[in-house]
Formats: sequence, structure tokens, C-alpha cells
Amino acid sequence: MEKYNLLSIISFENPHITKGGTKLKKVKCKCDCGNEVALLYQNVKTGNSKSCGCLNIEKRQKHNLRNHPLYKTYYNILQRCNNPNKKGYENYGGRGIKCLFKDVEHFYNTMISTWENGLSIERIDVNGNYEPNNCKWIPMEEQHKNKRKTTSAPILAMQC
Repeated sequence: MEKYNLLSIISFENPHITKGGTKLKKVKCKCDCGNEVALLYQNVKTGNSKSCGCLNIEKRQKHNLRNHPLYKTYYNILQRCNNPNKKGYENYGGRGIKCLFKDVEHFYNTMISTWENGLSIERIDVNGNYEPNNCKWIPMEEQHKNKRKTTSAPILAMQC
């Protein structure tokens, strides 16, 4: 699978035909954020298209969360659920686990009330998705107990 920036090529699509009749290769890509998008292959390969558009949206957002520890936690969740090249993917996205928070603001607004510095996010049902009713914060000491021997699936700790 070819990967460029945040985009992994899933398949080649029917070519785009310009008004002048030129055929341009078109590819279906999966972005690290989880979205799928069809783009021109040359734009993906040259870096003119780096994401599904989420990078542009993020630049325009005014949430100012980029430096908050929950931003990193959210980003790590997305990586584990969506990026096969990241450590831990086989235990998350590889098992079908998804991040169902709409975006970083939704994650922040849902989880901030119970968060404290040094806590780690845990899924209550280890086979369930990352979603508001299935996530809680726990101390790292508890998180370290979550191993294959003690749960039905491994959990990798994400300290904030």
C-alpha cells in the first residue's frame, strides 16, 4: 500500500477525463483521520494533496487545543484506529475498533470534566469503540495492569 503524508492509497478508480480528453489517474485514499476520499494520483504523489482536507479544516479551527494534552490523546487514538503503520494498530483498528468522537473538540468537551493530568484513557469494554459512553480516565498504575493475561484484548497506555 502506498502512503503519502496522511493518505494511504486503497485502490485506483476510473480515470478523470479532462475537457481536452486527457486521462488522469484517480485513486481512492484513506486519510489517517479515518475519512476516505478520491483524489488525482499526481496530486497525492507530489504532495499537493496531503490529507482528505482535515489538515485545512484543522488550520481554520479556532479551538486552540493543539497544545493541550487531550489533543495528543485524541490524535493517538486516531492513529491507533486508522493508521496500519503505527504501533498498536493491530490491537485497535486491526481488530475493528474505531474512534467515534466527531472531532477533537467533541473529544475534549466530552472527556475534560473527568480528566486530570497524568491519567490515561481506557475503554470500559476493551472490544468496544472509542466513544463517549465507553471511555474513562484511569491512573497509569491501573492501566499497566491491562495486559493480555488480564483482559480479552491488549490495551496500550496513553498517558496525558
